[in-house]
Amino acid sequence: MRLLFVDELKVLSDVDVLLIEGVMDADISYENLNQLVDNFNPSKDELAVIVSSSDPEPNKIIKQIENEKIPFVNLNLIKNIDVDSVSVAIQERLGLNAINHPYPKLNYESTLLTNGRFDIYLRLSESKYVKIYEANSIGLEQIIEQYTIKGVRNFYLNEDDFFFYLDSLKVRFLNKSEDPHENQSLQISLVEAIQEKVKALGVSQDIVSEVNLVTNRLFDEIENSGRIVYEKIQHLKESRHFYEHCLLITYLAPAIARELGFFSRGIVEKIVYAAIFHDIAFNEDDHHLAKYFDEKEITTLRWQDIKKIKNHPFEAQGIVSSLKFTPPDVEMIILGHHERPDGTGFPKGLRGDQVPLIACLFIVVEDFVSKYYTSNKGEFALEQCLEMIRPVYNVGNFKKIFSGLESLLK
Repeated sequence: MRLLFVDELKVLSDVDVLLIEGVMDADISYENLNQLVDNFNPSKDELAVIVSSSDPEPNKIIKQIENEKIPFVNLNLIKNIDVDSVSVAIQERLGLNAINHPYPKLNYESTLLTNGRFDIYLRLSESKYVKIYEANSIGLEQIIEQYTIKGVRNFYLNEDDFFFYLDSLKVRFLNKSEDPHENQSLQISLVEAIQEKVKALGVSQDIVSEVNLVTNRLFDEIENSGRIVYEKIQHLKESRHFYEHCLLITYLAPAIARELGFFSRGIVEKIVYAAIFHDIAFNEDDHHLAKYFDEKEITTLRWQDIKKIKNHPFEAQGIVSSLKFTPPDVEMIILGHHERPDGTGFPKGLRGDQVPLIACLFIVVEDFVSKYYTSNKGEFALEQCLEMIRPVYNVGNFKKIFSGLESLLK
């Protein structure tokens, strides 16, 4: 069914609307009260639902709606409007019994927001559903896109998963900025831009999808890990420089692992977790310090900045050590992400033969990405950055990793 919703004061949250759409198998379209008469389509719209209005004379417009014989339910007169009262009012107005679909409905956008954590179904008939996506596998975006191109508009979860999904959305929207939708839109746009960039660099779509799955799961875990860590991650996501830096590492490093034949889900998890947390001690105002990480000019900085640079691996490791869901080796990778083959790195001054392969992978990619972000990013930036780091990583496991990076980018 189609419902025209007037909710100008935003009494219902986005999660509330998803709940109504899902359990009633409805399509909700938002309207302005003044425009409702003009936009109501008798062949499509079954009911106008007036939840709240900012109009100073709503009764006058409602009288006009009655004269036009538009079926409607006016909830403006109900105190403490909530999802249950809206659902009951709709059912009573349409003469429906209590609705309890075993497979509640999601639209295209809300299906993608499940982040691949649940089985996804198509409806073949009133009582027959078929699974088109297995929970926690890769390629959700591609599968949903394929069906959308064929004209499919709605997808379905089983009932238990649906309510668990709505609960997780509520957690995501808690304690966000004053305009969470704007922030989320900007962050999604940034992620999409990075994905297009890495695809152009030779990273395959299946690796992008695998990384997205792990990253989304990590962010879900962070939301339930405590306010301090959650707020630090929010600040990271609002810091364009550091967030782009982290995202590029998450995609490039697993692609190099595949080039060299040691790609696995475990590698992706370790890289993603280390990438998201490795610079968590910095904020947006610190991005200018990136060019001093491996330079002698560090001695020209203020002592406060030098201390911040030298200590940030320890601070990041301390944050990660407090979490219950960190994969093995992540703390080791984070602590050593500024070590160098010749022993001139920090904080321990390790030499090449003292650094495990996965840490070498992270170090090379992190250094390359840092160089790229402090370059002019012109036509030859990638080649220039490769040439800058080639002499540094021309030994042992580091040399192997560098060859994989070079092979990927050519």
